[in-house]
Amino acid sequence: MSKNLLDLSGKIDDFTFPTPTNTAKALLEILNRETGGQDRYRLVEDMMERNASFKNDFDEKLQLLEELKSGILERL
Repeated sequence: MSKNLLDLSGKIDDFTFPTPTNTAKALLEILNRETGGQDRYRLVEDMMERNASFKNDFDEKLQLLEELKSGILERL
């Protein structure tokens, strides 16, 4: 049985080379947490805080993340 790079306790386990499917699943986990009906959108807030060109239009940035999530789901 293959183990992930990080186990549930957050410790480095043995290395497994990422595959496109594993990468897509990891991205989906993040996007599911950071999009949809949330009280707080930390990923969008961080994007806006760290990049001056993202300072405006919160809804546009959230929509881009939703589209990214849809695109990944279509290709799995």
